[in-house]
Amino acid sequence: MAMQTTTKGIEKILARLNGEFVGIQNRSDKGLIMVAAYLRKDMEVVIPTTPVDYGNLKASWFVTSSGKLSAGGGDVGKMFKGPQAARVATEHPGVVARAKAELPSGKHMNAISMGYTAFYAWWVHEAVDKTFHKPGSGPQWFEAALKRNQKKIVEIVRANAKIQ
Repeated sequence: MAMQTTTKGIEKILARLNGEFVGIQNRSDKGLIMVAAYLRKDMEVVIPTTPVDYGNLKASWFVTSSGKLSAGGGDVGKMFKGPQAARVATEHPGVVARAKAELPSGKHMNAISMGYTAFYAWWVHEAVDKTFHKPGSGPQWFEAALKRNQKKIVEIVRANAKIQ
């Protein structure tokens, strides 16, 4: 997730996945972007799903890679609604740009950053004591998607490794 603070559960899952990725020769940005697309879809259909009030959290999803591929741009003026729309729209491009700038770069470096740019994303993700409006949605949906899809994530990256 795009935020200053990360959760320990997500860090552990990402460390495990990164360990698996080391053994995959010729990883590609395409495979990593496909992982992000798979996770996003999963978070919308498997409980707990992404919480929704006005839809700004969902709309703030982004993916950016160390290469040329990215997703989650668009006309930010039309993406967001409700009382926090202006703030989320204003902050969105900067959060995506910072996430891209923090990625490692180099000829054989493949990395992505994915998450939500809404300033309250981390708070909602960690709000284990809250009740959410959308049935089936709940806290820690992102972490749950990463955890339940670890094998699938590795399969997608492996299947999209460049053949040389």
